[in-house]
Amino acid sequence: MMTRLLRFYSEPARLVSAALIGVAVFFAVASVRVGLWETGMPGPGLTSFLGALLLCPLGIITYVSSPTVTEDDALHLVPLIGGAGLCVFAWLLPTLGFALSIAALILFLTTGLQQRSWWQGVITAVVISGVLVVLFYYVLLVPIMLWPSWW
Repeated sequence: MMTRLLRFYSEPARLVSAALIGVAVFFAVASVRVGLWETGMPGPGLTSFLGALLLCPLGIITYVSSPTVTEDDALHLVPLIGGAGLCVFAWLLPTLGFALSIAALILFLTTGLQQRSWWQGVITAVVISGVLVVLFYYVLLVPIMLWPSWW
C-alpha cells in the first residue's frame, strides 16, 4: 500500500499535468458561461477560453510524454514545487496585482527551481513581467488589476 502511494507521488510531472488539464477544463467551462462574444465584440470570457484552449493540449502532451518512473528512480519535486508556485501566484494575484505577482513567480522559478543567480532572476523577472504587462494590458487591452489596490 505504501509503495503504491509513494509510486503515485513519485510521478509529479503527470500529477501536475493532470492538475493543469483540470484547471484548463474548469476555465473553459467557466469562460463559456461568462460569455465569449457580445454584440459584435469579444466578451469577458474570450481571453480565458483561449488560454484554456492552449493549456489543455499542452497538459495532455506533457502527461503523455512524461517518462514512467521505475522503482529505482528518485522522487523529483521540481514539477510539484512549480505547480505549488503557480497556485501561490493565483492566490497572490488579487492582492498584489498582475505586475508584482508575475514578477515574483518568475523570480521564484528562475532562482529557486532553475538554480540561477539572484541577478539573473531579477533581470529575467523584470524583462518577462514587463513584456507580459505591455502585451496584455496595453496591446490586448485585457482589463486586469495591474498594481495592488493599496499601492
